[in-house]
Amino acid sequence: MPTKRRRVAVTLSDELDAALTELQDATGIAASAAILQIMEENVVSIRGLAAAAREAKSNPANAFQILQRSMMEALRDLSSAQLDLMDTTKGAGSAPSPKPKSKAKR
Repeated sequence: MPTKRRRVAVTLSDELDAALTELQDATGIAASAAILQIMEENVVSIRGLAAAAREAKSNPANAFQILQRSMMEALRDLSSAQLDLMDTTKGAGSAPSPKPKSKAKR
């Protein structure tokens, strides 16, 4: 199907390929859709990493700290996106979680 969106070819490591296959088998979400969702939810982090890289080039003395801070923020955002994806797929086809038993009043 033709698209106006830019396509990018990515070579996956065996480990990443296996993880995406597991995700697809477990959720029914295609690997490309999962990758796209994670990336789109992290556009702000990607731009932050680019800004940090530019800042590190102009201030080499603090480059490590600048990039480390940006990587930690990106990892935090990625973890959040993964949890959102898990929440989304959890409701699609799984049985509802049992309600906690309420304690009887005395």
